[in-house]
Amino acid sequence: MKKSNTVKMIASLVLAALMTMGAAGCGDSSKTNADSASASTSSAQSNTDEKSTEDQTTSEARTSDDESQINVDELIAGQKVMETSSCGDNATYTLYENDVAVIEGTGKLTKPYGLNRTKTIIIGEGITELDDECFYRYTWMNTVKLPSTLKKIGKSAFDECTTLRSVWAPDGVTEIGERAFAVCSQMVECRLPDTVTTMGESVFQACEDMTKANLPSKLTTVPANTFYQCKSLESITIPSGATEIGNGAFNFCSSLEEMVIPAGVTSIGENAFEYDKRITNITIPASVEKIGKNAFFDWGESQTITVEGKSERPSSWDYKWADKHTNVVWQG
Repeated sequence: MKKSNTVKMIASLVLAALMTMGAAGCGDSSKTNADSASASTSSAQSNTDEKSTEDQTTSEARTSDDESQINVDELIAGQKVMETSSCGDNATYTLYENDVAVIEGTGKLTKPYGLNRTKTIIIGEGITELDDECFYRYTWMNTVKLPSTLKKIGKSAFDECTTLRSVWAPDGVTEIGERAFAVCSQMVECRLPDTVTTMGESVFQACEDMTKANLPSKLTTVPANTFYQCKSLESITIPSGATEIGNGAFNFCSSLEEMVIPAGVTSIGENAFEYDKRITNITIPASVEKIGKNAFFDWGESQTITVEGKSERPSSWDYKWADKHTNVVWQG
């Protein structure tokens, strides 16, 4: 009987010891899992902080109204090279892992096909010409830096670059092809230098978000459809030496509140100022000899057109040159 009781006591002690060890083991396991979760969280936070710092650095390097101030060295410092390829007889591009591309070389830059999904493109010194359709429909590109050596921007060079925000063309550019920046629908500002003497039609057509732009002072003609459907454009100055305003040049500039037609302008094309409903007063100088059909179409009674040096419509003006509801004041 005593032996049996002793065995039972030993068994109870062993069982209690096993239960204590199990509880301790479970506690250690929970702590290990908690530590693991904490480490994962810290790692994720670290990665997030690193990514945030990288994005902030990139943003700071890009922050400027003038793309010429972009710090290229900061953008590519420590970045892995993902791809290199030629883009002209004497030009090559290098694409980095942070979605920045740097183009180097001399002469004409042709379409860099591998960069059609790149957000930031830096064109280095030595490039003198952008080929026709060079960046046509590069819809991912929101930032571009142009070199001081640039002389020509070809036809449709940035046509339909729908996320491009601004462009500063350097002094020295003399020629800009037709539709060079057409349908850059998110572009808010573009600066063209006074060295430009040749500009094609529709250069800014349908840049619907653009609020600021300029016309180079040496232009004698405002080409057709230059600002057609630039609905956010707030102001623009026609060069004092201009003699011709092309068809549809300022058509549908519905935010434009003021317009001065310089003395010396002799011709105003069809639909030139059509649907410009916020301009309250405009003066047509005595020098104007020809006005095309619907040049001032859809102007209302609250808008006034003052005609200098004439008491009635000349035969060289289309009989539908202005909307019949517009207030026309003849000062002949």
